[in-house]
Amino acid sequence: MAAGRLDAVPVTSYGSEPLLHAAVGTTLSHREPMGISAWRFERKWRISGTDAFQSLPLVGGETNDLAQVARAARAWHDGASLADIREAAPFAHPTGRFEVPGLDPVRLTESEWQGKRQEAAELEYVWAPAYRSLIETAYAEPALRALYPFTRHWALRFSATTRPALKVVGPCLAAGGGGVFGVGRGPLTSDLGEFTTAEEAVACGHRPTAAGPGAVGARRDAPGAGSAGCGFRRAGAAAGLRKGTGASTGGVRPAAYPHAHVSVCPRSPSAAHVSVCVCPRSPSASRRRPRARRCEAARRRDSRPGVHDPGEHAVRGAGVRGGARARRRG
Repeated sequence: MAAGRLDAVPVTSYGSEPLLHAAVGTTLSHREPMGISAWRFERKWRISGTDAFQSLPLVGGETNDLAQVARAARAWHDGASLADIREAAPFAHPTGRFEVPGLDPVRLTESEWQGKRQEAAELEYVWAPAYRSLIETAYAEPALRALYPFTRHWALRFSATTRPALKVVGPCLAAGGGGVFGVGRGPLTSDLGEFTTAEEAVACGHRPTAAGPGAVGARRDAPGAGSAGCGFRRAGAAAGLRKGTGASTGGVRPAAYPHAHVSVCPRSPSAAHVSVCVCPRSPSASRRRPRARRCEAARRRDSRPGVHDPGEHAVRGAGVRGGARARRRG
């Protein structure tokens, strides 16, 4: 394999697509096997090396040079540092996070902050400067820097514990493309205020009573372990969506959150009928695709010929397949 560079290295493939996906083992217990994926119609490969506890990426990259893929996989297997992996295979790009074998919550928190800062520095969207300012301003605040940062649809949130089981504290902070910074109790609302500078937003979102991560988050299979949900329906209600502002007119988009699309059935504006379609330009869209929900009034309305199908919202935001499932449920 790759001119013998992976001799004596455990390599496994996935049964469904053995020629497209493989995993290379490692000698370090705090690392997961490195994932390697191949393009279907182009000579190119992608790697992803993650830590074993939080399953967060430490290194990744894409290349059309299979020899470099083999060198990166070999270095990952042999326990080389992230910097040495980068030196062996220049396409392998560290994410900014660093390895914490001892699972010290303080170092895990600092590692995640560094990952968020590097991610923000490398973004190329039009709203990237505002987002970068928000991340850097929040990191400069000692009370917030002591908390574990995470994002939901590019809204910055905080936890009193590390992954994988987050204990959410404080409000959400978001940076809009129009230079507006929103602070809210949920990821899709700015009910606590909108500001023109990141400093004002961070000052509003700062809660001196919030304690830093004093413990590592429980594993997913531990009793009582959970995750920080997005709270889509609660957020839709908190955003102040009212009758007549949704489905057939294309939905509404809160000013401070340009990366989400919210639609409400005009005949039943309760929070239970809010559907959120993530903008395809957001990488989060590929990981979480909410299903559209339809009320009884919408089903009766759609039974008449030539009437708008609210499943179109799912088609736009979650893909044609998701929209088809939503229509079949109706």
